[in-house]
Amino acid sequence: MNRPHLMLIGGGHAHLPLLRQTRGLLAAGCQVTLISEPTTWYSGMATGVLGSAYAIGANCIDVAAFCRRVGATFIPGHVQVIDHAAQHVVHEDGTRLPYDVLSIDIGSGTAMATVTGAQDHAIQAKPLVGLDHARRRCETLIRAGQRCHVVVVGGGMSGCEIALNAATLVGARGEVHWCAKHHLAMLPTHARATVMALAQQRGVRVHSVTITAIDQQQVRGADGFVISGDVVLQATGLQSVSLGQRSGLPLSADGAIQITSTLAVTGHANIFAAGDCAHMQSQHLPRLGVVAVRQAACLRHNLIAAAWSRPLISYRPQKRWLSIMNLGSGMGLALWGTWWWRGRLAWWLKDTIDRRFMASFR
Repeated sequence: MNRPHLMLIGGGHAHLPLLRQTRGLLAAGCQVTLISEPTTWYSGMATGVLGSAYAIGANCIDVAAFCRRVGATFIPGHVQVIDHAAQHVVHEDGTRLPYDVLSIDIGSGTAMATVTGAQDHAIQAKPLVGLDHARRRCETLIRAGQRCHVVVVGGGMSGCEIALNAATLVGARGEVHWCAKHHLAMLPTHARATVMALAQQRGVRVHSVTITAIDQQQVRGADGFVISGDVVLQATGLQSVSLGQRSGLPLSADGAIQITSTLAVTGHANIFAAGDCAHMQSQHLPRLGVVAVRQAACLRHNLIAAAWSRPLISYRPQKRWLSIMNLGSGMGLALWGTWWWRGRLAWWLKDTIDRRFMASFR
């Protein structure tokens, strides 16, 4: 009997824990192949790298080496299109690679459609390697004896973390401007007020403005707003990458791949998707790393089940989950439903969780 071929596209936060279970997948009679960039960046430590809490590269996972250790086949590169009728994927080099069961976990990019020039003149929060580039640029200016002016565009949790960690990085040797129409609207009222007060204490200049354009030297907004920046970072929400569209898979309104409660792509019994690139029809799931990581157990069960034509199980997300923001300078904000607390204990807990996650891949 042929061994079913499980093909994983992307080294995202659902596939990484799944790869730790490769020996179990092999023991279940399956072949396992990952197609991905050789290195992936762990999101939990990304803003800590920007703020110099960690060395550059501390959040990098050598996916190729990890696959070799656990017994999975690794193919570097990207998939151009999925031919689901023929059960092949087409690699960027033109090679057609067959699969029996397919899983997609390719993350997302930064939404740029509403800001003219952002793709050419701003460093994007996604992919995460952009934060490494931003830190290097800031440090280069500071070493040259110049003041470093950082502009952060985006008022969500990622924009907040980037602004506060950029302030930690440049300190008195520069300044940080944080621009958005609304700042931290998703946080509980008192938590938001606490973080905004901290931003002011750190010298972050907060601008309530809709940014419309970014060019080589200036960031422009509504009502004539103009500000100059040496380093411009954009964190204006997430947008799905185009593999699902190119492959004719069902998509949500924002371009994410539509999945059922079993993580199977709608209308495709042997194709699954997880993490930021997927949208569950039955309920809205936030695009957070913790959600993707927790999808891995259900994904593992259902990939094996699909390979051997067994019943699938439904993914049941937690009603609440712990989310911890990195506020820079050894401070964190922990959120659990409507409960929250700020302080060094929150940062210690986040740092412990993140270091433990990274250690499991080394």
